[in-house]
Amino acid sequence: MDVSSTPLTATQTVDFPVDSTQFDWENLRYFIAFARIRSLAAAARSLNVEHATVSRRIAALETALKIRLVDRRSHRYELTENGERIAQLGNRMQETACALSRAVCAIRTDKVADITLSAPPHLTTHFIAPHLGRLREQCPDVNVRILSNPRMASMARREADIAISVGRPTETDLVVRKIGTLDFGFFAAPSYLQDRAASAYEFIAHDDEQEPSPQRIWLENAAGQRPVVLRVKSFDVQAEAARAGAGIALLPVFMADAPGGLQRVPVEEQPLHAELWLVVHRDMRTAPGIRAMMDFVIHCFAQQHR
Repeated sequence: MDVSSTPLTATQTVDFPVDSTQFDWENLRYFIAFARIRSLAAAARSLNVEHATVSRRIAALETALKIRLVDRRSHRYELTENGERIAQLGNRMQETACALSRAVCAIRTDKVADITLSAPPHLTTHFIAPHLGRLREQCPDVNVRILSNPRMASMARREADIAISVGRPTETDLVVRKIGTLDFGFFAAPSYLQDRAASAYEFIAHDDEQEPSPQRIWLENAAGQRPVVLRVKSFDVQAEAARAGAGIALLPVFMADAPGGLQRVPVEEQPLHAELWLVVHRDMRTAPGIRAMMDFVIHCFAQQHR
């Protein structure tokens, strides 16, 4: 008889071949984050911890399971064959746990709602933050956590409940709505441009750790052989550097149009535009507070585009 295919009865249990007093499920969560990204540093950023913490958690999981999950080679971690298998199983467990969490949140009718919003830093700073006082007045029972990160949080893994995405997201089971468009242009301090030939322009670029963003590609095409002298993730820092005369920055037009002395620099490239999308998981759209938070975000962007 194939025991593995025999269903459990109501009174049967499955023995977990690990000392439960030594096993910490959080260690598995950290390992899954690493296995998904394949980088200690990137996994640490996604978990908002130090990379040493991720390394320590993986080591603790290996000790508990008595299995080597990663090869440590010249400061690089690579999954072993067993690590790949455990990561696949762990991902399934995480997906099931997240689906359960979404279902519970959608069913519950608590008046108080804790909602996590994910959005790029320049959008949270200039579009969302100025209106948070009104949100508190209109929705006092909604408690908001904002993840200000260039990378859109995963709705499936419940890293966030609602997200603002630059570009239409590709994850499945999402409900999306276009809420605006970001127009980009080149800007510099008037003093930097004064008496400077176009051939002598220097550029400030967006710093991408993984795949180059459309903004970075567009800037590098426009710059050609001219140098990129500064790379930085934050558009706000890029704007300040441009105001200080460090070079020419590619910025969202709404930021550069604010008072501060930046001047538009004409280029031959076609204008760059980026669509903004409001994103929620299909299972979460009826959860308490989600609809109110979505309406709030839509209002924020409608106000900005008036």
